[in-house]
Amino acid sequence: MAALYDKVVKLSVKSITETNSGKLISLISADLFAIERGLGLCPIIIAAPFINMVAYGFLWSIIGFGYTMIVFGFWILVMIL
Repeated sequence: MAALYDKVVKLSVKSITETNSGKLISLISADLFAIERGLGLCPIIIAAPFINMVAYGFLWSIIGFGYTMIVFGFWILVMIL
């Protein structure tokens, strides 16, 4: 948010008067949306390892350790790709 504020403050008077206000608002809202999208992913990134551990625990109890490791290997492969 501070970087966005700095970007708007550094605009010259000439550029503000020449630029359509709708275009300026859409550029700022696009930046805000990018920030908001990144902040929305933070809880998922923190929770993902715990969700995976619970899922692999269920898989281990249902199908066994060997198949659980195969599924884990596929997950690692997908993450690499």
